[in-house]
Amino acid sequence: MPDEGTLDAITTAAPHGVQWRLTAPRRSGSKPEEAARRANCEPLLHAGVQIDGFREGLLLSKPVTVHRPLALVTTGNLDRRSFEIRFEPCNLAYDSDLGSQARLLQRSYEDASGPVDAERWARRPLWWRAI
Repeated sequence: MPDEGTLDAITTAAPHGVQWRLTAPRRSGSKPEEAARRANCEPLLHAGVQIDGFREGLLLSKPVTVHRPLALVTTGNLDRRSFEIRFEPCNLAYDSDLGSQARLLQRSYEDASGPVDAERWARRPLWWRAI
């Protein structure tokens, strides 16, 4: 559940050539949390962000890679609770080996995920949109 600033940054950068690929669990432990997370899918998909639904449970480590040598590995989510309340740890490294390992972890998550289809998402039932 990214805050407004994070959501704006992603949806503004995506149409200008920044490739975003977000992987999130298909199911979470909380129905309200799941509904809130899905509320952001439409603007992200509309901006061209690729969203993958992870089928194998929750994602505890979240790698972020920018080209090869720059990697960020965190337990935090893209939400205010992780950033401002819990102060979850985040490690930033400029190292080709660590960047490669983080990318391999991302690929393993992507392999265990399925893409959210923007056209299918737009046709979801009205009751699902209301939730």
